Amino acid sequence: MLSASVFVQVIGFTDVERHALNTVFRLSQEREVAYSPWSPGAAGGEPPAVVLVDSLCAEGVLLQARAPAQGQRLIWVGPDAPDHAWRVLDRPIAWAQLLHDLDVVFAATQS
Repeated sequence: MLSASVFVQVIGFTDVERHALNTVFRLSQEREVAYSPWSPGAAGGEPPAVVLVDSLCAEGVLLQARAPAQGQRLIWVGPDAPDHAWRVLDRPIAWAQLLHDLDVVFAATQS
């Protein structure tokens, strides 16, 4: 039985990084924990469980000042991460490690 998706809001990133991330989303659909891109109409209007932010994106800089929703995980890629970031990553992004970290958090909540 496939479980409900964990929605991830993606802010910024290069075309290549977005392609890799979309591949991760597609491949995760067959796993115990599935990840899907979040959009304002996704998840019945609920906020995303994870916000993945590129520090080089102007919108990402604006997001620094905003505290995440309760229970939301902020993953910051690049320098100058806010204190409330759950994970801070450097480039190149280690997608497998990121997926593992997310699985540890969300597998328990979906079982």
